[in-house]
Amino acid sequence: MTKLQSDLWNAYLKAENRGLRAERNDALERFLDSLTSLPLEAQHSWSLSLASKIVDNGESTPVRMPLFRRAILPALENAIANRTHGAARWLAGFAQHIYKCGDLRPRLVDGSLTEHTLLLTAVEHDPSDTAARRKLLDLLV
Repeated sequence: MTKLQSDLWNAYLKAENRGLRAERNDALERFLDSLTSLPLEAQHSWSLSLASKIVDNGESTPVRMPLFRRAILPALENAIANRTHGAARWLAGFAQHIYKCGDLRPRLVDGSLTEHTLLLTAVEHDPSDTAARRKLLDLLV
């Protein structure tokens, strides 16, 4: 990520902390627009890193729907298609975001994008993924 994107991301995080909705939304849109100027690989790398920090490390970065739809979801879907270890588990960690996306509903109904299926996929992609196994067991219990 360039200094410009980094500065825009930090401006967004500061706007989140101030709690002013319009300012926060504008800052997030500016960041997301600038992110698209990066090569797709760099966009996905940043998004995967953020998803990992949030899901695995419990980072409290707020994930607004535009951030999820425009950055995180595309990166995670691409990573899952490429069998990237952890990607399916990370997407499972955003299950509540998936459930709020009406256009994803068919994929929830057919089971391809449910938390359960994503965790099964995570274990299939990486049999040693104990975090995915634990979350899967928690769901089943």
